[in-house]
Amino acid sequence: ALIRPMTFYVVEESGVFSLADPARLLTRDWKSHRSRYFIFRFPKKLDIRNYKPEIAYMDARCEILLNHFSIQLNEPIEYFKTLSPEACGHFINCDRANGYCVRSDNPEIDPWINKIVSVSFCNPHELVHALTAIKGIPNINDFFLEGLAVALDGTTWLTNTYSFIEAKKILEKRKALNLRDYFPLESFLKHSRISYHLSGSFVYFLIRSGGIKKYLAFCRRFYKEPNLDRNLKQSYQASLELLTKKWCHFVLNKQPLPDIRCGLAKEARLIAKYSDPAWDDRGTGNYMYPQHAAFRPGVFDIRELTILADQHRLYFKIRMGETMTPVQDPKSGDRYLPA
Repeated sequence: ALIRPMTFYVVEESGVFSLADPARLLTRDWKSHRSRYFIFRFPKKLDIRNYKPEIAYMDARCEILLNHFSIQLNEPIEYFKTLSPEACGHFINCDRANGYCVRSDNPEIDPWINKIVSVSFCNPHELVHALTAIKGIPNINDFFLEGLAVALDGTTWLTNTYSFIEAKKILEKRKALNLRDYFPLESFLKHSRISYHLSGSFVYFLIRSGGIKKYLAFCRRFYKEPNLDRNLKQSYQASLELLTKKWCHFVLNKQPLPDIRCGLAKEARLIAKYSDPAWDDRGTGNYMYPQHAAFRPGVFDIRELTILADQHRLYFKIRMGETMTPVQDPKSGDRYLPA
């Protein structure tokens, strides 16, 4: 996810050069669909009826976040659904992107733009960015603004719970970790596979410690006076180093995580069993298999789901149409099934 100031195209119309909003220029022939909180714009080849569950979820999630931020939405949020990361990137003149929110750097002074662009109809992460702009939260350090979106709604493809679990794995492997290393934008983006999980769990810790209102007040204060240590002490009465120690303890010891295991207990009893038609693994009809040879036809085709339970756990058995072709690691020589 990226938060960027608006990028314009220079166009010539009737001999006059002007600035054109790419969201308008690139979507002139797109369709639109109005939901409770959004105006979805999408290419003509898509059938909106196939995406009603995603749209319903976005409306439901938006209502929760509006209450969370104490916001009243006066007009719908514009949401542009592209067909690929490359098409998504065209909106901001970059190679590719999975999603981003186009917003003002300081919405309190300049609230003139607020759009979501995504490869999916369902992207709550970018919705958080859009709503914080409406709330008037300025575009501060990415660690803290992206961290808020991850803390509340994960990343584009991962839930916030999954991201928290990843943060715990990182802390377990890296005993000496300095959060300051991830504050510069270049470093944050360079180490995005780590920085998003760390920032999300850290911001989640701050919100759990003092509430959302205190965190948003910290963001506003940090924008006006970009002195991190002074603002943290003023907001949380602690230095970054002390907060880091408390955060590590919180992540490693305090937060309960889902108990997910492999294996089936002998005493597990059958709850339900469902069969699924063969060769219907094309989604809405537009889904395509990856081109790598390891993805044999049928590896995404669910044939049967069995649900069992004992006194403590649920068990899910899934039978697929085919298994993946093993891949060999060129360095170690190990063979594994890619997930």
